[in-house]
Amino acid sequence: MTDQNDAIRLAAAEVFAENGWRQPAWQKVADRAGVPLAEVFALYPDIPALLRDWHAVADRAMLADLGPDETEGSDHDRLFALIMRRFDALMPFRPALAGLTESNAGLAFLMLPLAPLMERSMLWALEAGGMTTNPIRDLYRAALLVAADAALFRVWRQDASEDLGSTMKELDRQLKRMAKLPGFVRRNIDLDDDRKAAA
Repeated sequence: MTDQNDAIRLAAAEVFAENGWRQPAWQKVADRAGVPLAEVFALYPDIPALLRDWHAVADRAMLADLGPDETEGSDHDRLFALIMRRFDALMPFRPALAGLTESNAGLAFLMLPLAPLMERSMLWALEAGGMTTNPIRDLYRAALLVAADAALFRVWRQDASEDLGSTMKELDRQLKRMAKLPGFVRRNIDLDDDRKAAA
């Protein structure tokens, strides 16, 4: 990830937040980033590419420099820390994303390219948290997390608190709800048994 790409990324977030999504203003993005239009095209040939890039930024932030919050403790605590990392990383893009989803229901189709990527993101969250078990069960849990993420997004896009308190409260609620579903949570005793078997 280059400094130039970062400049284009942030310029795009600002321009789309200000101008909306109905008429993409790529030249304004180039002007604000201080780069030729061709460089914007190289990074973002279309709006889905822009959304996929922001999504990738969030995933990289979620998986980078994992610490005890993301790798130790309960399933709930690890997933909470990992998913909040994603939303923290998306903060520079929030005004633009909120405009995309709020301005016109018809514009929501622009989010469709992210649908399969969200499942992949949640599978990586399970991997980062040491929670993977088997492909079928992991896909089941990832699908539940995607649904929870969609509900969480609606809270996050208008969360005005400095610490994203409303978002964290909703994430806690969603994770507790899923923990009651069969097969979602791996108990600590199961994790200990798996680690012994692998040793």
